[in-house]
Amino acid sequence: DRRLPRSTARRRLPRSEVASMSWLVLALLVLVVSGVAAVLASLLTALASPDHHWSVALPGRILRGSEIFEGMEPLVLSRPLADSGPPAAALVPWSMTGIVMAAFLGVEVWRYAPWAVYLWISPLLAFLFAFLGLYASGGGRQSQNDQNGFETFSL
Repeated sequence: DRRLPRSTARRRLPRSEVASMSWLVLALLVLVVSGVAAVLASLLTALASPDHHWSVALPGRILRGSEIFEGMEPLVLSRPLADSGPPAAALVPWSMTGIVMAAFLGVEVWRYAPWAVYLWISPLLAFLFAFLGLYASGGGRQSQNDQNGFETFSL
């Protein structure tokens, strides 16, 4: 009957610490799921619609009413939508953005797509940031140069 010394014995967490950690994990999971859902909804709307504005407005209206986004900052929903749908719309040949870019460049969409790095990397980064739970937050801070009282944007 050998017992471990107290320093190497397993320490049990109090119930309050376990409960607070479980709420933290749940909140992080909700942030990740909500961000990924926003990115996917924006991309699918960009593929299905002829206008890049719909890729922000339509999923924003639909997801804003869901229980996942209830009580969250609007930035948590708007940032992934704006970072994924409108840039990807220029890669869709039947989108107005894709039609205009193809007409200005004089080539088909699939020909300029490899060189339009921003158009395909922005949705990928939005998905990565949403998956990691990283969102931009103004934090309510104001710039010293801002005389009008508008909130500044900072990462």
